[in-house]
Amino acid sequence: MEFNATFLISAISFIIFVFIMNTIFYKPILRIMEERKAFIEKNEQKIADANNQSKELEEKKEREIQSARANAKATVDNGLERVKSENKEIMNNFTEEQKQRAENEKRELNKESINSKEELKEKSKNISRIITNKILEVENV
Repeated sequence: MEFNATFLISAISFIIFVFIMNTIFYKPILRIMEERKAFIEKNEQKIADANNQSKELEEKKEREIQSARANAKATVDNGLERVKSENKEIMNNFTEEQKQRAENEKRELNKESINSKEELKEKSKNISRIITNKILEVENV
């Protein structure tokens, strides 16, 4: 193998070509590739943060829903207890009123019975006087 000036010029021109290509072409391309890689990593980090935030919000929403359900159930239970209590009170009042009415009616009936008995006694006395008077008049005549 012979090394002559052509080979040397070709080698030097290749080195100059590689240096020029590296300066003009490869370094900007590598810089762009690194920027893209950094951009992609940054976006992947943003996506991971957004996913974590989304999960936290979803968990918070579930906790709030559970809390709201528990509050609603407690409210409904309290309402039912209050309604049951009011119904029981109303029924007790109604029962008491009915007992009072029954007692009042009993008293009234007893009074009327006593009055009726008294009237009957008076009427029977009157009738017996009338009968006695008539009998006495018939005997006197």
